[in-house]
Amino acid sequence: MKFTPSTVDRWTVLATEYVAEKCTGEVSDVVTGSDAWEVAHRCGITREAYEDRTVVDAHIKTVLAKIFSNAIFKDNYHY
Repeated sequence: MKFTPSTVDRWTVLATEYVAEKCTGEVSDVVTGSDAWEVAHRCGITREAYEDRTVVDAHIKTVLAKIFSNAIFKDNYHY
């Protein structure tokens, strides 16, 4: 995995807090990949992830799938 477990945990907290505050819901309410990406953009996950220039969307999607376990990602991602 490209990101450490502590990073994933921290990003989970960011996403959870963002969804609770801005969307008045829970991460389990995020059911589409595009919504998961939107939350990731808005709460700073993608900004931080892309600081490492070797990161590609597939790396981030792997983490997003863990954070948003109910989300369905329809796009194909390649490492």
